[in-house]
Amino acid sequence: MKVLQKDESSFIRELYISEFVDSESEWYINHIKTMQSCVDGLCYDGYLWECLKKGYKFISVQHAIDILENKKYIYLLYDLHSCEKILQSNYWKYAKAAVLFGTTKEFLSEMPYLPEDIYVFDDTFTWSVIFTHEITEKGRRICMCVENDKFIG
Repeated sequence: MKVLQKDESSFIRELYISEFVDSESEWYINHIKTMQSCVDGLCYDGYLWECLKKGYKFISVQHAIDILENKKYIYLLYDLHSCEKILQSNYWKYAKAAVLFGTTKEFLSEMPYLPEDIYVFDDTFTWSVIFTHEITEKGRRICMCVENDKFIG
């Protein structure tokens, strides 16, 4: 997958937040918008998926992959967390605010090497699949999907 330049990554991230995240919510203001100074720069302590503004549903990893297999080109972004919060070194091997762009095939081949809490979407900004770090009581990773106030998949 291609790493987008800083300005383009910032623009894509802002569009994603504008389309999918309730930036007026108390959670967003307190845990995302209010950045903290860390050893690796400004970071937030929440997750964008904690303040989605559109309808979403929980799905399995396989269902998320099935949805993505119908897409050609995708973007991928990661929450802006500090290395102080993440115990694994080199967890996100790109610049913290980097957005990646590529084919679904590239994403699926790199998926085992990517961190949790990633947001996948395309240039329409009408849908998103989110791979969280959360696990169900049955030990399955929780994923989410959303598409313009209606569920996909």
